Amino acid sequence: MNKLLILILLLNITVFAQSNSNTEIDSKTNYNTELLKQNFEIEKTQLKIDALEKSIQSDLEKLSLETDAKIEKLNSKIENYLLIGSVALAIILFLINFFGRKLIVDKIENLIQIQASKYAEQKANQVIQEYIDNGKIEELIEQKAKPIITEIAKKIELDGINVIDEIKVKGNEVISSMLASNTNGVGEIPEKEEKEIKKKNLNTRAREFFDLAFSRKDPLIQIELYKNVLELEPNNIAALNNVGAAYNNAYNYNDAIKHLTKAVEIEPEYAIAIANLANSYNLSDDLDKALEYANKAIEKNPNLDWSYSVKGNVLTKKGKLDDAEKTFGLAIKINPNSPEVYNTRGYFYEETGKYEEAEKDFLKAEKLGFPNKAMLYNNFAVLYRRKKEFNKALKYLEKAREENPDFPNIEGTLALIYADKGDRDNFYKHMIIALEKGCPAWNYIDDPGFDKFREEEKLNKLLESYKKKYVA
Repeated sequence: MNKLLILILLLNITVFAQSNSNTEIDSKTNYNTELLKQNFEIEKTQLKIDALEKSIQSDLEKLSLETDAKIEKLNSKIENYLLIGSVALAIILFLINFFGRKLIVDKIENLIQIQASKYAEQKANQVIQEYIDNGKIEELIEQKAKPIITEIAKKIELDGINVIDEIKVKGNEVISSMLASNTNGVGEIPEKEEKEIKKKNLNTRAREFFDLAFSRKDPLIQIELYKNVLELEPNNIAALNNVGAAYNNAYNYNDAIKHLTKAVEIEPEYAIAIANLANSYNLSDDLDKALEYANKAIEKNPNLDWSYSVKGNVLTKKGKLDDAEKTFGLAIKINPNSPEVYNTRGYFYEETGKYEEAEKDFLKAEKLGFPNKAMLYNNFAVLYRRKKEFNKALKYLEKAREENPDFPNIEGTLALIYADKGDRDNFYKHMIIALEKGCPAWNYIDDPGFDKFREEEKLNKLLESYKKKYVA
């Protein structure tokens, strides 16, 4: 029995040992298989990395080639630009030598004037905007441009005749019928005596100042230049007449009357001066005197169309519209090529609501060469404003500003455009600029544009303060 038990035990041990041996063999086999799999995956990953490196290297080489090509192309463009710039510079230098220094100087002077005007207007707007709500109107009134203009005129005088010759405008310009040409010619004066030589030099300088003033558009500049003529020749009736007309355009009617009266006292038959004197009284609303002098000018010279234009304007203000229209018709019959007459009649039609006729006359005045383009373009702007064609009105205001940025009525018309649009802030802003530049806005207070503001204390104080400055 014991032997049998021992035999069974031995058999169990043998079977258990064999089972353990098989288990160990299977485990080792599985481990080796897993290891092979991992190695395979590593090799696959390495292959992918190698392929990616090759791809990146290829892309870098391609990018390098493209960059080199672009750099080469850019260098080529730069060389072309330099070549073009060199050619352009050579052309400019050629033009400078060909056309001469004067053309360039005139161009630079024009650019400086434009930029200076823009800068001055920008600074003025900034200051005025600050002053609007503070009511410091009197401080603004004191800041006028006259001292600067006087200084410029004196500098021109000191520079002498050579400088004047350099900037003197050549060619035949359209002569306004309200202006007189210089009547003091310079004859052949023997240069033996010192007094005669001195007189000739003075006459020459006066003539140069006269011609320079005659070619200017800005009435303030004209005034200062004609003053130089009158310092040299106090009784030059042409200069007295023309400075009077310039004072009218600058809204300084008292000085206009003073100089024109002197011209008529020196030469009582001087119809142009008498007509301009009539216009001074017309502009200052002394209509009876204006009509008296207009009739006197017509009596002295029935063929002077400007006298009829002034008379027609006076009759319009007096409400005698039929007589006014007939008078304008006479002026055009006398001189159908007078741009001044068409401009004045256009203003008459505009004021009486005949807008189509007004537009035709303004276009005719422009075609005939009306000399004061800023005034004419402002008249166009007023016409289109009254027709509610604001874009056209603004277009003509810009044209007027290009001709003369200091023409005061430009800002006045712009103020009324803003008034029509109900923009109160911009109405006051541009009204102050207009008044500061010399626009007599109080003369236009009946315009419908003032309807919303006419009774405001702010507007009345504003107009009164400037009216005291300009009207004695």
